[in-house]
Amino acid sequence: MLNDKDIDALTSLGLTILQARVYLALTHIEKATIKSIAKNANIARQDIYRLTNELQKIGIIEKIISTPAQYKAIPLEDGIKILLQRKNKENSEAQKKAIDMIMTAEIIPSRIINLHFLMVCRIYCVEFSGT
Repeated sequence: MLNDKDIDALTSLGLTILQARVYLALTHIEKATIKSIAKNANIARQDIYRLTNELQKIGIIEKIISTPAQYKAIPLEDGIKILLQRKNKENSEAQKKAIDMIMTAEIIPSRIINLHFLMVCRIYCVEFSGT
């Protein structure tokens, strides 16, 4: 059910290995209790409480109000879109910070040539992020 290729794909999108295992386990089950998730993901039950909370905050699983509480994953395609958007936002912010750091560093003659390139990158970052 849980294969390394899928786990690697999700970790490259920003999830931890344990988060990826929980999410994948839930994508294979319509809805599940903490106990069932722990069994299917092969993760200790006490860790599942923390992991389901983290995945809810990310927005890729939902808690179903019932007794006992149950959880369900949003569809895999939608989950991947959310993770990609999150990763793109992080990359864009990191790129802006790196450019700002370079722009505010002491300018020496060898760097003057690169200023045009940096300004083009800065404009691209702003246009790409939509801000």
